[in-house]
Amino acid sequence: MRDRLEMVRKAVDARVKIVLHGTNDFGEEIMRRCVKGGVSKVNVNKLVLDGYLEHLKREASRLPLTQLMEEGVEKVVERMEWLFDVCGSTGKSVGTRSSDTELNSPLQVRPVRLFDWKDEESVEA
Repeated sequence: MRDRLEMVRKAVDARVKIVLHGTNDFGEEIMRRCVKGGVSKVNVNKLVLDGYLEHLKREASRLPLTQLMEEGVEKVVERMEWLFDVCGSTGKSVGTRSSDTELNSPLQVRPVRLFDWKDEESVEA
């Protein structure tokens, strides 16, 4: 696999980014090797939604909808954090902030709760 990635990387000669699709069955080691081999973008869907969907199937009949959804989103966040770690991108996101002094400073990835369902008060976003 790494040889194939090397061949692709040489063929495109940095003219395009190498994007990985179909990673559902990839383990940590394969994912790390792909990133080392030149992959710069990993498209995921099922990989991060499996835990969410399993949670919905298992808990839908016993939890209130808001709790079910919030806990399901936590499953997605956990999987994404794992994926960020595996791909070596944790803490490397850079973006634009509102003030010039913070321009291009690293952004921290964190889950955002917009509503606290226990006491029905808005919380920080």
